[in-house]
Amino acid sequence: MTEKTVLPESTVSQLERISIEIDLVASFVDLITKRYGSDAAHDLLKEVVNDAAAKSAALFLIQYPNPTLHDLYEIWKILGGDGRLDIVLDDLTEKSLKFRVLQCKYAEMYQSKGKETLGIAFSCKRDEPFAKALMPNITVQQSKTIPEGNAYCAFEYTLEEV
Repeated sequence: MTEKTVLPESTVSQLERISIEIDLVASFVDLITKRYGSDAAHDLLKEVVNDAAAKSAALFLIQYPNPTLHDLYEIWKILGGDGRLDIVLDDLTEKSLKFRVLQCKYAEMYQSKGKETLGIAFSCKRDEPFAKALMPNITVQQSKTIPEGNAYCAFEYTLEEV
């Protein structure tokens, strides 16, 4: 099976792009917080994250027009390519996908900049709207994340009956 890649080609690596985004988003959140308060900043960041997740999912829907949980796992492997994520599959059926991320270069980058909270809001919180944009009948459980101080991120996706 050949690996499917739908991410746009760029001279900037995915990790370099995230590093740039961290600095820009942190400045944006600080400015919005100062002007309008932390609730407004949180609400706007959530909108940005949901929009980014939907746009990213739309790119994958081109190659996976009717994605299954197996496809979702393949997409996670694409997103974690080049050593960005160390993913361990725990369970994969037609109705359930469970895996852990043991190492996350994204989380490490946020941590190196002292922005773990931003990492949770800007990256970790993108996972559920991304999955729902791919598969509207999916339930997402993200019980642990590395930026919250856990040893790994735990994901569980379940398909609901339509």
